[in-house]
Amino acid sequence: MNYTSELSRINELKNMLGLHRFGKLFKTKQGFYFYDTGTSKVIKMDEKAYLLFSKIIDDENVIDFISMNETERDSLVELLDAIEKNSLLRAFELNKLGNILHDERLEEQLNGNVNQIILEVTGKCNLRCRYCIYNESYDENRGFNDKVMNAETAYKAVDYLNEHGRNEVAVTFYGGEPLLQYELVKNVILYSQERIKDKKLSYSLTTNLTLMTKEKADFLASIEGMSIVCSLDGPEDVHNAYRVFQGGTGSYDKAIQGLKILLESFGNKAASSISINAVFAPPYTYEKLIEINSFFTECEWIPDNLRIEITYAAEGSVDDKECIRALKKDDSYLTEQNTFNPLYLWSKNEFMKGQTGGITQSGISNMLIRIHKRNIYSEPVEIYPFNACCVPGVRRIYVNTDGEFFVCERIGNSPSIGNVTQGIDVEAVRRHYVKDYSDASSENCKNCWAIRLCDRCYVGNYSNTGYKNDNLNKSCDEMRDYVERELFLYHEILERDPQKLAYLNEIIVS
Repeated sequence: MNYTSELSRINELKNMLGLHRFGKLFKTKQGFYFYDTGTSKVIKMDEKAYLLFSKIIDDENVIDFISMNETERDSLVELLDAIEKNSLLRAFELNKLGNILHDERLEEQLNGNVNQIILEVTGKCNLRCRYCIYNESYDENRGFNDKVMNAETAYKAVDYLNEHGRNEVAVTFYGGEPLLQYELVKNVILYSQERIKDKKLSYSLTTNLTLMTKEKADFLASIEGMSIVCSLDGPEDVHNAYRVFQGGTGSYDKAIQGLKILLESFGNKAASSISINAVFAPPYTYEKLIEINSFFTECEWIPDNLRIEITYAAEGSVDDKECIRALKKDDSYLTEQNTFNPLYLWSKNEFMKGQTGGITQSGISNMLIRIHKRNIYSEPVEIYPFNACCVPGVRRIYVNTDGEFFVCERIGNSPSIGNVTQGIDVEAVRRHYVKDYSDASSENCKNCWAIRLCDRCYVGNYSNTGYKNDNLNKSCDEMRDYVERELFLYHEILERDPQKLAYLNEIIVS
């Protein structure tokens, strides 16, 4: 190897644009690592090499081989050899985000590969959860309304899925509270069973449980491929602090009654068909997490293997500044990157102790799986992924009460991509969600070491008129911290107990 030539290349890069976009150094308590952007490899090294690599990347001065002593030269030669053999620090410059599905095959995907339709059967809800993204005080999304989807609109959406769907398709019911439109939900299920004959069909429904009856539960349980996502935040005091009826009274008793009815109707199918979604809202204390987890793990009538997800409330939906400010004074609430994240820290601690039930594993698994199943290349590849963006109008189509098509139920205010009468507007998809997103994101993405592991998507980046980048720098900084935390956690577990990662091989990433 020509070490002088390799060193000259690195020094030239340092002078031109720095080396931070080429990868990320990180360390655990036991190891030293480098994540390479171009190949997505993680290279382990000793402390001496780590410090030298840090100097190569972080020091603004060029590396002078001549001025080094013999020991320093030997270390540098060894490091340069590893850099060349592993094709490190060779990531291509970004021209645009994209892949064949977003670009050349976009129209083909839209015409025959749709996976799921999500029907907003009503804008009404019988609750007024204090962190709900549809509250009038949360300006990123629509408020609650009195609109309901009519049967004709719903049936047209099902027909569209039948005509443009892949071999396996799904119909999801959303709101508001979809059980306010139970008869429509029931009729759409029956209609889809009649119309969709040559595809594997599944269903899902998200509910606050308060309107569940034995009749409804028995019908839902009778449908093959039905799954139910239930909103329940934990014990009575936790749940009732935010999940309230319109008059302000807590919904816990009704929700628990509904969940019991549902579990009884589904019987031994419950664990594979029903899941619980809990929201972690202020106060963000470890004591509260222990209380929530104890409720789910100690409740005798909740199946042990029922999937329970817990997430923070949407950013900006609750006033949590004072709570966070107070807890930040305690270092135990700060991550290795000095960011505030009690849910991650508590879940990590429980996971490392071998606790996998209740709320402990879902969030940790989501972090680990992205590192475990990332694409790794022997040589840098020129194409960079479209962040974590699905192909809009393919993975899912959100159909509002008026029959307008949108990319996702989570995005909020955003440009329509068609309707149930005219179908998908391919050019609207291409303009708003491919070209505009790529053009606006590329300036930040081209200098980002985490581009291949980025979890950003369309959510939070749109208004009714198109792409917005109001908080782009902040969200990118937060994402880099998040990815670094994922890398740290994965390799810390790999060092201490690699068997804890074995279950990730069984998880299928869709």
